[in-house]
Amino acid sequence: MRALPASKQHLLRHLRSLLLSLATLALLAGCSADSPPVAAAADATEWPLPTPPLRATHWFGEHWAKNLINAFRREDVPAEFAQIREDGFDTVILVVSWADFQPVFDPCCGYDERAFERLRFLVDEAERQHLRVMLRVGYAWGFHPDSPPTLERVHRLMNEPEARRAFLALVDRIAADIRGRPHVLMSFMSWEDQWLRRIEPHAAADYASIVATLPAAEQPRDLTRLPSADGEDAEAFNRYWDELMMASLHAPAQQLIPNLGYEVRIDKEPLWGTDASGSHSVLRWIDHRRMYQPAGPAPLVLYWAPYWGAQNVGERLVAEQSLPLLANMLAEAAAWSGSRPSFINQFNLIDNTPGHEQNAALADAEIPEFLRGAVCVLKDAGVLGIGLWTGRDYVESPLYNPGFAYGLEGWTLTDASGHLRDPAVALLTAADRDPWLAMQEGDVLAQEFGTERGRLPHRDDRPDEACVDARSENGAQLALRAGDGEVTPLVLPVGHVGRACTAIDSKPLGERLRLTVTLAEGSAALRGLWLFDHVQDGAVRRVDGSPGRHHAAFRDFNAAMARSELPEDCRR
Repeated sequence: MRALPASKQHLLRHLRSLLLSLATLALLAGCSADSPPVAAAADATEWPLPTPPLRATHWFGEHWAKNLINAFRREDVPAEFAQIREDGFDTVILVVSWADFQPVFDPCCGYDERAFERLRFLVDEAERQHLRVMLRVGYAWGFHPDSPPTLERVHRLMNEPEARRAFLALVDRIAADIRGRPHVLMSFMSWEDQWLRRIEPHAAADYASIVATLPAAEQPRDLTRLPSADGEDAEAFNRYWDELMMASLHAPAQQLIPNLGYEVRIDKEPLWGTDASGSHSVLRWIDHRRMYQPAGPAPLVLYWAPYWGAQNVGERLVAEQSLPLLANMLAEAAAWSGSRPSFINQFNLIDNTPGHEQNAALADAEIPEFLRGAVCVLKDAGVLGIGLWTGRDYVESPLYNPGFAYGLEGWTLTDASGHLRDPAVALLTAADRDPWLAMQEGDVLAQEFGTERGRLPHRDDRPDEACVDARSENGAQLALRAGDGEVTPLVLPVGHVGRACTAIDSKPLGERLRLTVTLAEGSAALRGLWLFDHVQDGAVRRVDGSPGRHHAAFRDFNAAMARSELPEDCRR
């Protein structure tokens, strides 16, 4: 590792001092009369502290979080996990989708045993590859055909005790599956999966009972009036949301599953009102410090991105600007949690998610410099480790069961005469891999979906693309169509093996989009399909698994985090 310039060395010395002073000040602020008490630090010491810090990454295979469990191919996992180890990571984070594992929660409960079997396969394979495992339990998104849409599930979870009881039943099932597996280091839940948008009238009793437990100074004046997220009573709304997550979801769940942490919301909510000049403006910001005091001894789970604490007017930051913001966030978390050990499960240096262009971001050329400095900040703060949202770029495809792991579920397959084909004949199965789909000339494969799966069914100015992973000994010509768009040919040459992609014109019909793949000529066997308009950038590895533009910088970062001694740069 090359030495930092003198100005950067001074910055790192300043950051160490900043962490100590901010923690002291924030602890004093956290003990003010109108703040909830901080958790006792002694609770946190029961959790084993890893040495050196954990280096983790979420893993989505060749797909993404929203369809992971039904999309990955078993035969690909050993090489992909080995690549994670090769890049210096020692832990893999797996999302456990509520919809995929428990698609039916009313009446309670309908489980999909295939999801549990595939999770056990991943946990076993991680152990074979000497990787530790973390589980994000209750990930909100999923495309299971038996499940209500994601936003409906979450809304009911936050407004109905019956839905919460079903959710906790799932937690109990997951706990049974990971019991006795010491390499499953911890699990966590997340506020992102339990987002309260609105309090329904039928939840009024829950609201009244929960806010009645708050200190008198924090209780709203009128317990019968349901607050809203963006009204003048937003503070009461957010206090209820925090208590609902902590008391009604996390507290009972952590009694069921070992080392269950909680990813806190580090962002703050605006309280809008009329200022002294008569303008409608943000009067103050509402924090979520109650979430920093979860039940049990598990670590605090955080996320971080360069926008935290920045102006967020689309600015591009240099490392010297962003490193103090990271230090500030860690100091605040230590203060509000009573110095509970923390793990950053989403260390999102790079985030090109559509719709967030105004967020501050690190200038791309600054990423290596930031990573070198971050080693010092993270080790000075004593974090347990970090996790990347993705160690491999991925495409956001709304297709369910895109690799036929669940046979033809979610698809229709008809022959040239329009008759349904027999899955037992069309699917090529083997014990050591997931099925391939053998298509004959004239076959039509189709899947239809709506806006409940995300952004893609909407017509916009983002160019769309479709890919198939296939083999064809004698060559084939496919005809692809998305909705009412033009038919797009895709030629597989003789001897083709692997992925083939093409631009495609997607035209939804209303709020629905139907993808059809017709085998116009020849024959082919398919093992995966994607339809997308966005590639999520992580800069570690590209979609095809080849090294990304900052691959070397992330490997150096992992190596520095893995060493027990501080880098020379940090000691100056």
